[in-house]
Amino acid sequence: PRARPVDRAYYRFLDAWSELCRGDGGRTDADAAQKCATAHHATKPLGLTWGLYLTRLQYAESLRLRGAEDEALGEVAQVLEFARRARSHPLEISALLSLSDILATRGRDAESGEALARALRVASRQGVYNVLGWRPKRLMRHCLRALETGVEKEFVRSLIRHRDLTPDEPPVELEDWPWAVRVYTLGRFEAVVDGRPSDTTGGNRNKPMELLKVLIALG
Repeated sequence: PRARPVDRAYYRFLDAWSELCRGDGGRTDADAAQKCATAHHATKPLGLTWGLYLTRLQYAESLRLRGAEDEALGEVAQVLEFARRARSHPLEISALLSLSDILATRGRDAESGEALARALRVASRQGVYNVLGWRPKRLMRHCLRALETGVEKEFVRSLIRHRDLTPDEPPVELEDWPWAVRVYTLGRFEAVVDGRPSDTTGGNRNKPMELLKVLIALG
């Protein structure tokens, strides 16, 4: 049987999302931009307002990665206006994250940081941990920046754990990263598991800790 228009539009949305995920960390190509545009145009005649604005954010991202930041800003501004009018917190958060990326690309770091902070404040207040279309690597970059600048630290730590986000390289310099296990060896020996200090003194049950001390001492 032929696919329904709504099914075809959803497929186009996922296809564009997948292409953007593959291109995260670099500039996208014409194929990714075309897929974002196709998804947006496939959604327009369906009357699916929320879906239309989600694909508009996808299209704005493809414009940003192609260097067309002014056009991207215009797309995001329309999404933000609708999200606030409709009181759609998930859509507002997504639009603010997109705005943060575009402003960062333009070198407007202070404004980019404020957009990120606004997005995380809304997400924290509303308990939003996922929105259709979020991309793991992109979200990871936002979380790293938030922890580096002290923005909504507790919520961001919870978001990282909830989404099981893992950066390409361990952020060993970040004290606020939600490590499952922390081991302190300079000046004291202490193991912290899931935020709680572990008993490292005596008893057979602590033999693994004793072995860990030996391994650390031996280098």
